[in-house]
Amino acid sequence: MTSPFPYIVHLNGAKPLLFLHPFPANDLVWRAQTSLPYTVITVDMTSTNLTDMESIAEGIIDILVTEEIEKTAICGCSFGGYLAYTLAKYFPHRVSSLILSDTRSENDNDIQRENRQNAISKLENEGISTLANSMENLLGITTKEQNQKLVTELNNMVKELSPQGLIALQKAMLSREDFTPFLPKIEIPITYICGSEDTVTLPEMMKILATKSPNARFCEVKSAGHLPSIEQTDQFNGIIAEHFEKFIKA
Repeated sequence: MTSPFPYIVHLNGAKPLLFLHPFPANDLVWRAQTSLPYTVITVDMTSTNLTDMESIAEGIIDILVTEEIEKTAICGCSFGGYLAYTLAKYFPHRVSSLILSDTRSENDNDIQRENRQNAISKLENEGISTLANSMENLLGITTKEQNQKLVTELNNMVKELSPQGLIALQKAMLSREDFTPFLPKIEIPITYICGSEDTVTLPEMMKILATKSPNARFCEVKSAGHLPSIEQTDQFNGIIAEHFEKFIKA
C-alpha cells in the first residue's frame, strides 16, 4: 500500500513516533526531533490534492501499513493536531498516545471560515507570494528578536511550497469537524504543549483542553510562539522525553 505523502523514517529506537507538521510548513519544523531515540517518522503533506481530513488520515495510515507499524504515538502541531485528532477518532487502534502542540479541538467559527476562504482565494489568484513572511507571524517575539536566521529560513521554506497543495490543506481544515465532544472519550495519554508567546493558540486555551480528557496534561514552552518544536528545541524535546519516560508510565 502506497501513501500519497513523501515521508522519512529515522530508526533511532524501538518506539514509533509520528510527526505531523503545521500549516503552512513542511517537515522542516521537525528537524530537531529526527534524532530522538525513537522510530521517528516525518511526513510532508504540502503537495497533496486531498481536501478532507479523513482522506488525509487514511494516507497517514498507509504509511503505518507500509512500515508494518501496528500502533504509534503521534505528535502534531496546529494543522497536525487536527489530523492527530482525526486519526485518534477514526483509527484508535493505530494510536498509542498523543502529543499535541499549539492546536485546538473546535472547528472554524464563521469569521475564521471567511478568513480561510479568503486565504484560499488569494492562493488561487496570487500564488505562493500571498504567504510571504507568513511564518514570521507564527513565531514568538523572542524568536523574532533573537533568531532572525530562523525567521528567514522559515520564510524561505514557504516560498518553495506548492500553492495547490496548500489550497488542499486549507480546504481540509475548512471542512474539519469539531472534536470537542470527542475529548472525554480519548483515554490514551495526551500531552498538550503550547508556546508561552503563541498568539494564534493561546496557552490558556490549551490548559482548558487538558482538562477535557481523562489522561491529559499541559506543558508550556517558555519564549516560544506557535512553533515551539523549532523555536525552543531543548524544552520541546524534554517534554517529549517526559511523555514517554514519566507520563505514560505514571
